[in-house]
Amino acid sequence: MFMPSNFLDLHIVDFCQLDCKHCYLNKGNRVMPLDMLRTICEDFLSTNFPLPRSELILSGGEPLLHPKFVEACNIVSKQK
Repeated sequence: MFMPSNFLDLHIVDFCQLDCKHCYLNKGNRVMPLDMLRTICEDFLSTNFPLPRSELILSGGEPLLHPKFVEACNIVSKQK
Protein backbone atom coordinates (compact mmCIF):
# COMPACT_ATOMS: atom_id res chain seq x y z
CA MET A 1 0.00 0.00 0.00
CA PHE A 2 1.29 3.43 -0.95
CA MET A 3 1.53 5.87 1.96
CA PRO A 4 1.91 9.51 0.95
CA SER A 5 4.68 11.51 2.56
CA ASN A 6 2.34 14.39 3.41
CA PHE A 7 -1.19 13.53 4.48
CA LEU A 8 -4.02 14.43 6.79
CA ASP A 9 -5.90 11.52 8.35
CA LEU A 10 -9.45 12.68 9.10
CA HIS A 11 -11.40 10.63 11.61
CA ILE A 12 -14.90 11.44 10.37
CA VAL A 13 -16.62 9.04 12.80
CA ASP A 14 -15.61 7.62 16.17
CA PHE A 15 -17.38 4.28 15.94
CA CYS A 16 -17.49 1.08 13.91
CA GLN A 17 -19.47 -2.15 13.75
CA LEU A 18 -16.63 -4.31 15.07
CA ASP A 19 -15.40 -4.90 18.61
CA CYS A 20 -11.70 -5.53 18.05
CA LYS A 21 -9.73 -6.14 21.23
CA HIS A 22 -6.71 -4.25 19.86
CA CYS A 23 -8.68 -1.12 18.90
CA TYR A 24 -7.35 2.14 20.35
CA LEU A 25 -10.51 4.09 19.52
CA ASN A 26 -12.67 5.51 22.29
CA LYS A 27 -15.95 4.58 20.69
CA GLY A 28 -18.81 7.00 20.76
CA ASN A 29 -21.47 8.15 18.34
CA ARG A 30 -19.97 11.34 16.93
CA VAL A 31 -19.67 12.25 13.26
CA MET A 32 -17.69 15.11 11.78
CA PRO A 33 -20.05 17.74 10.34
CA LEU A 34 -19.57 18.33 6.62
CA ASP A 35 -18.90 22.05 7.03
CA MET A 36 -16.05 21.22 9.44
CA LEU A 37 -14.67 18.64 6.99
CA ARG A 38 -14.77 21.18 4.16
CA THR A 39 -12.98 23.85 6.22
CA ILE A 40 -10.27 21.47 7.43
CA CYS A 41 -9.62 20.20 3.89
CA GLU A 42 -9.42 23.70 2.44
CA ASP A 43 -7.10 24.92 5.20
CA PHE A 44 -4.81 21.89 4.98
CA LEU A 45 -4.47 21.97 1.21
CA SER A 46 -3.97 25.74 1.07
CA THR A 47 -0.98 25.57 3.45
CA ASN A 48 2.36 25.96 1.73
CA PHE A 49 4.08 22.70 2.65
CA PRO A 50 7.62 21.98 1.47
CA LEU A 51 6.41 18.62 0.17
CA PRO A 52 5.13 18.49 -3.41
CA ARG A 53 1.84 16.70 -2.78
CA SER A 54 -0.72 16.46 0.00
CA GLU A 55 -3.28 13.72 0.50
CA LEU A 56 -6.50 13.51 2.51
CA ILE A 57 -7.46 10.20 4.11
CA LEU A 58 -10.93 9.51 5.50
CA SER A 59 -10.87 7.20 8.50
CA GLY A 60 -12.35 6.86 11.93
CA GLY A 61 -13.80 4.12 13.31
CA GLU A 62 -15.38 2.99 10.09
CA PRO A 63 -15.75 6.02 7.77
CA LEU A 64 -18.32 4.23 5.61
CA LEU A 65 -20.74 4.51 8.54
CA HIS A 66 -20.79 8.32 8.32
CA PRO A 67 -24.43 9.12 7.50
CA LYS A 68 -23.26 11.44 4.71
CA PHE A 69 -20.27 9.45 3.50
CA VAL A 70 -20.92 10.11 -0.20
CA GLU A 71 -21.10 13.86 0.44
CA ALA A 72 -17.87 13.64 2.49
CA CYS A 73 -16.14 11.90 -0.43
CA ASN A 74 -17.40 14.59 -2.80
CA ILE A 75 -15.96 17.30 -0.56
CA VAL A 76 -12.56 15.61 -0.45
CA SER A 77 -12.46 14.85 -4.18
CA LYS A 78 -13.28 18.48 -5.07
CA GLN A 79 -10.28 19.64 -3.05
CA LYS A 80 -7.80 17.95 -5.38
